[in-house]
Amino acid sequence: MLPLQFNLKLYIKYFIILSSIIIISSLINIAKAEIDDTQKAANLLNEGRMLYKKGDFKEAVVKLEDSLMFFKRIDNKRGIGAASAMLGASYSRLGKYSKSLECYAEALEIFKLFGFKGGEEEVLKEVKRVFNTYSSQDNSFPKMLEFYEYYLNTFRTKINKQDEGKVLANIGTVYKQIGNCVKAITYYAQAREIFKNISNSDLELSTLAQLADVFSEIGDYQNALSYYEKALEINTKIHKQNDHEGYLVLNMGVALKKLGNWMEALKYIQRAREIFKAIDCKSGEGMAILNIGTIYADCLADTQEALKHAEQALKIHRSIGEKYGKGLDLQFMGGLYMRKGDYQKSLEYFEYALDIFRDTGAKKLEGETLERLGLLYNNQGDNQKALKYFEAAIKIYETNKIIFDA
Repeated sequence: MLPLQFNLKLYIKYFIILSSIIIISSLINIAKAEIDDTQKAANLLNEGRMLYKKGDFKEAVVKLEDSLMFFKRIDNKRGIGAASAMLGASYSRLGKYSKSLECYAEALEIFKLFGFKGGEEEVLKEVKRVFNTYSSQDNSFPKMLEFYEYYLNTFRTKINKQDEGKVLANIGTVYKQIGNCVKAITYYAQAREIFKNISNSDLELSTLAQLADVFSEIGDYQNALSYYEKALEINTKIHKQNDHEGYLVLNMGVALKKLGNWMEALKYIQRAREIFKAIDCKSGEGMAILNIGTIYADCLADTQEALKHAEQALKIHRSIGEKYGKGLDLQFMGGLYMRKGDYQKSLEYFEYALDIFRDTGAKKLEGETLERLGLLYNNQGDNQKALKYFEAAIKIYETNKIIFDA
């Protein structure tokens, strides 16, 4: 029996040695694979960088995505950070801004982990550039909202307070555009609080004016007036007489008119006209003259004097080629001629205005003009045409979530 026991021990000994050799061999193979993957990843990263420098961003993305895959496979954090940062830059150049931010966010976390301050600063600089580029483009509102909220949620603790305030204000603007004024007010108020706390008077002034515009939009003219006053107070402190002052004074006049205080409104609007004239702001001067016309029409029932002012405003807006102001002048004149019973002239002016509002994408004004055309045909007893225009106006309002004055 001894030989058998001896052989068993020898077998166990050789088995342990053989297993060790197999394990070591496997570890060597794994190490070799990791070295191979590291080399592949580094080569792909360099190829991606070269393609990026040449401006071939599509091909750069292909190489960099492959590089990132290899770096992730071997859990090479530094490589992941470098590849992610380059991908962020490449996607940005291709106009894929949301994807760009995702890559930058991943790079930022890794640079922070390793205390790579220079890398963090560069990434945040690029993130800001992406944000500014995206904000200046004409994107659909749902996409803009998704982009801004992702940006805010991802980078809020990493960006400075001024940039945070700007993002909040941009989100407020998107909500205003899609008709959610309650949320717009919430975001504008948060932005204003930040700008006030960091003593950035220019941005606080701008946000106060935006808040006032939203309150005016929903027919809360008392709050609108209050915010316009606060904005005007700051503007007077930090700036010389400028067009911003003129528009704030003009908007205060409009709010006072809506509140029924037309005598005080007239004073403000005339003061705004003087400001615009003094600084040679033709666009603002035309708008002030038009609004004086509305007081003559709505408060003094003087259609002739209202027409006179509207014609003056139209002449100014035509001279500078301003379509928006011209459209408002024509729409107002169409309403005045309808009051006078000159339906043919009224129709002509409304149709001119409608063309301008469609051309400039002013949906609310397009809807209002369609509605007035409906009233015009209704006054003439053409119910079928009137209904057609009323339905077209309702469709515009519903599609674009238009808000009506209270």
